[in-house]
Amino acid sequence: MRKSAALVKLLPSEVLRLAKAAFRAPLRWMLMLLMPVPQSLSFAPQDIRTADPTLADDIYAGYFSFAGKTVKADGHSSFEVTPPSTEWAKALHSFEWLRHLRSAETALARMNAHALIEDWLNLNAKQSAALVWAPEVTARRLMVWLSHSPLILEHVDLQFYRRFMRALTQAMRSLIRRLDQGLEGHSKILALIAITELSLCADGMGWMSRNYSRKLVRELDRQILRDGGHISRNPQVLVDLMLELLPLRQLFVARGINPPDALQNAMDRILPMLRMFRHSDGSIALFNGMGTNQPDLLATLFAYEDTEVEPVLNADLSGYQRRETGGSVLIMDTGLPPQGALSCEAHASALAFEFSSGGIKIITNCGAADARLADFRHASRFTAAHSALVYQDTSSAQFLSSRLAGYFGAQVIDGPRRIEMNNRSDHISHTIDATHDGYRHQNILHRRKLTLRRDGRHISGFDELIVLKNSVSRAHTSTLRFHLEPATQIQRYEDAGRLLLTFADGQAWLFSVVDENAGIEESIHFAQAAGARRSLQIAVHTTSRQINWSLQDVTPQVEIV
Repeated sequence: MRKSAALVKLLPSEVLRLAKAAFRAPLRWMLMLLMPVPQSLSFAPQDIRTADPTLADDIYAGYFSFAGKTVKADGHSSFEVTPPSTEWAKALHSFEWLRHLRSAETALARMNAHALIEDWLNLNAKQSAALVWAPEVTARRLMVWLSHSPLILEHVDLQFYRRFMRALTQAMRSLIRRLDQGLEGHSKILALIAITELSLCADGMGWMSRNYSRKLVRELDRQILRDGGHISRNPQVLVDLMLELLPLRQLFVARGINPPDALQNAMDRILPMLRMFRHSDGSIALFNGMGTNQPDLLATLFAYEDTEVEPVLNADLSGYQRRETGGSVLIMDTGLPPQGALSCEAHASALAFEFSSGGIKIITNCGAADARLADFRHASRFTAAHSALVYQDTSSAQFLSSRLAGYFGAQVIDGPRRIEMNNRSDHISHTIDATHDGYRHQNILHRRKLTLRRDGRHISGFDELIVLKNSVSRAHTSTLRFHLEPATQIQRYEDAGRLLLTFADGQAWLFSVVDENAGIEESIHFAQAAGARRSLQIAVHTTSRQINWSLQDVTPQVEIV
């Protein structure tokens, strides 16, 4: 019933969006005719992502490995082979793998890059328009081609140069059309960055650079909240944006143009928020679409800043809380799910938390399943995939079914509408006390209070089910879940309510729950660089309305065998 009601709400907005696009179409085509066309490139933005020159040999041999799949071209064009997955095809057509060829710094790699670009120019008309010209794929391809244009255009003839410039123009116009049709979220910012970069790299496009840089900073002001979070609440978006905004800022400087103040302001807000999500082991917390961490990229981002910025602690607008003390870090989701298309990566993670200490992740979430595990993508968004309380085996937020998600995206259609929070700190401890109403349809509120002692060695938790209406005769079954990373060792310690967690660095933490059984169950950790791995979780199945538990560092008191 709730999904049907949500669909009824979605249809009018989708009809309105299509009607606006149709109304603007004639004006858009007139503007396209008047728009300046790039004729030559004088600048190239820097690609700050790390590259592996050894992969250039694999690509030359015809092996293309993306999204956990490898395809051998076997003498055919890589753009003609049947893609093993949609994500593989997107990665191929985004051309982000060009950085590996450039890093090889050999004539063979340069010739291969030139041949592959020419291949794409010859065959792109035969490709699936929906995939090849998807906004994010197009924007990334345009930015990559600009960044690696010195490699692509070295020693080429005039005919190829003109074809390449026409392809850049085609990508620019495709993005402008999609922007006019109502593109939203992260994809909209990427499209604006790509168009702005082209207008700065090409000669004679000053009007375009001024126009689209203004549009970009307006969109950054709209999507980047005052505390530095993105309106989608996805930490991965912040990582992706910084990787594109840093080269754009450098490109303005190279052009002799002062970067817009709003661009720098957005970046100045994002970086402290990224540090807010950063654990003591250097990884980013696994909330709302964040999956596999790439430490090299994070190190690159932070290395580009001149000064060490302090992390945000109370990100009320983004809906996160951080407490850091005694070498331990506690991060908690205290926000409402985003609305509409912005919620397609959001998770049912209300009041979930992660905890790290001394460079080790003690408690984690499962993370977002990546393209290699598309079938698990939906399941990884459920509350059960988070260190949170699951009431009656249901999630605190509901998503569109996979069938409808193909039309509208996997949006959140119902979830918490209200979260109340009280924070307290004194000379002994920090406390986060929050309540969400994601289970209001079952007449239940969930309250969670986490208290981290100032020495960082003890965290206590109190989870409570608050009944909204009289349901005394009804059983209130719930499960507290605490997910662990794959390397964590766990064993029973003395009684049914206590478990000992041990780690490779010698740390030992004792989990205790009062008057309940602490079970050990299987889990899966999606945020591993090598792909998903089996892991374990602590599960407390209970019918009690109040559960007290704790996690204590007992390293000095326990002999690790």
